[in-house]
Amino acid sequence: MRKEGNSDKKVKINGQWVDYLVNTERDTIAFFWEDLLFGTMKSIEYVTDLFHTDISTMELHENVDNRLLNWVQQRQKSLKNVHIFTDNARNEIYDAEKLKNIILSCKSEEIIIDARSSEELEIPNYYVKCNMFVCVIGKWITMETVMTIDCEVILLCEPSEPKFSGEELNRFLKHWINGGSLRLKTFYAAVGTDSTLQLFDGIGKNQKMEEKVYQTLYGNYKMTFRNWYQIQRNDGVMAAVQFLASDELNFYIFQFAVWPDANGNF
Repeated sequence: MRKEGNSDKKVKINGQWVDYLVNTERDTIAFFWEDLLFGTMKSIEYVTDLFHTDISTMELHENVDNRLLNWVQQRQKSLKNVHIFTDNARNEIYDAEKLKNIILSCKSEEIIIDARSSEELEIPNYYVKCNMFVCVIGKWITMETVMTIDCEVILLCEPSEPKFSGEELNRFLKHWINGGSLRLKTFYAAVGTDSTLQLFDGIGKNQKMEEKVYQTLYGNYKMTFRNWYQIQRNDGVMAAVQFLASDELNFYIFQFAVWPDANGNF
């Protein structure tokens, strides 16, 4: 962080005196450097060495490229959470090439993309192995992307651009029934219409009227199923499927969840 205003607190980091500021309300500490990348690396080294710990979470804003992320991933065995973020209130926009390189570089266990870019991204043949993949803004994600990602929770939350036709979702369900995406436990996406007829074309299903609440393995999300359908994978594993109307926003949500949930419920 670059210094704005005055700070009378200093700490010595690798022989260099650095201004810092403690925010007790947010439990944070800020170091002030002229060179942001160099300073952030030195701050991470200082804090992780001091407390004998690794970085667990990174929040990357529009002025950051993939160099810092790559450096952190190389110096430790794993990274729990990466949140790629732009602030709409400040009209922040990520350079498209920077954002693409960060997405391709990220190997975090949980990936959250909530960033506007300077132009539409194209990331063909994207693959990552993670526990949770959340994309709030991302028109580049195709059904092939969904079926290729090796992940347990996939949440695609962009209501302004509903994704996937009934035929595409039908292809996804058949992919899962035949053994594809074996690790996948939860898939959630905004879609344009309730395409139940196309969705279950060629797929056996049982309609369920009872209400079920599904707890995700990661992210602490809860999904409520009412008047839903149960389908079966070739190995006998069951999953819940539902189109959920969002009248206020004029789109539908496609919910898919594999039993049991995080609490062991069927």
